Amino acid sequence: MKKVWVVHRKKTNNLGDSLIGKGIKSLLEKFDLEVRRCELKGKNLLLPIISILFYLPRLRREKPKGIFIGGGQLLLPTRSFLASLMIWTLMAKISRFKLIIFSVGTERRNGKYPKIYAIILKFVLAQSDIVRLRDKHSQKLVKNLTGQTYPVVPDVAYGLDYDQWKKKEKKDIFICPVKWDAVEIYGQYSTKKAYFEDFIKEIKKDINGDDIIYIFSTTKTDKEAMKNLFRYIKNNTNFEDVFIIITEEEDILLDVLGRARRVIGGRMHSTIIGHLLGADAITIDQNKKIKNFSQNFLSSTPEKLGDEVYKSLSKIIDQEF
Repeated sequence: MKKVWVVHRKKTNNLGDSLIGKGIKSLLEKFDLEVRRCELKGKNLLLPIISILFYLPRLRREKPKGIFIGGGQLLLPTRSFLASLMIWTLMAKISRFKLIIFSVGTERRNGKYPKIYAIILKFVLAQSDIVRLRDKHSQKLVKNLTGQTYPVVPDVAYGLDYDQWKKKEKKDIFICPVKWDAVEIYGQYSTKKAYFEDFIKEIKKDINGDDIIYIFSTTKTDKEAMKNLFRYIKNNTNFEDVFIIITEEEDILLDVLGRARRVIGGRMHSTIIGHLLGADAITIDQNKKIKNFSQNFLSSTPEKLGDEVYKSLSKIIDQEF
């Protein structure tokens, strides 16, 4: 059986990122491939980036047919992401393994994409055998930075089979805010009040008399955002049944959203999971990435998007393996 490695955010409290890795692993196994999942930032998160090199002996020993990096927002202009990508790229090229960048995205922060990060990004993409971006907004940004237009494939989370989590009875509204500094950095909202008000507007568009409003998160870093939005709703609306629900494990998150009638998400993967599980999925467009996702993917069925991801992988495997 041929082996491949999948590099993604494996050691993370972000449930969306961890489910991404399971999604691409599940898809690749359908092609009779043996899959090893690896942490993007290295084996030891106390030694981030440097500890990526700890994978090198196993890489040389196992000799995978290819290294898939993705999905998620791995092309963000942050030092840890791009430095990690560069080291994985160098290891793949030195060892002469196929390198596939799959279903990844990027975004400007504070309206900028620093020059040094653009140089690293261009190097990583130029050295890759295959590149697939996950949205048209990322495609446009990458083209402006590199001059290359790479194909787009839906988010790899659509590759997961969620049928076991779907509930026939759909009820209640689930909302997922993001911590304020992660919203503010993109410049779409000037105040926290305006951000919270957009959640309330979306709730009011379609709320039944017996609906309960649950505030949840897909990452521990948004705990304070949940509390702040809860207080804002209680102090500024007549909604009575509003609760915070803790979803810190994948199974709990999937079980909870499996019964949701509506999911209103600031985090993209909160909306994707709701969409996959049959909820009416709505985004709060705190950056252009999420707005583009809403415009280009939420109008499609999860089955169609999953099929697009599968077909894209099938072409890559036929071409490269």
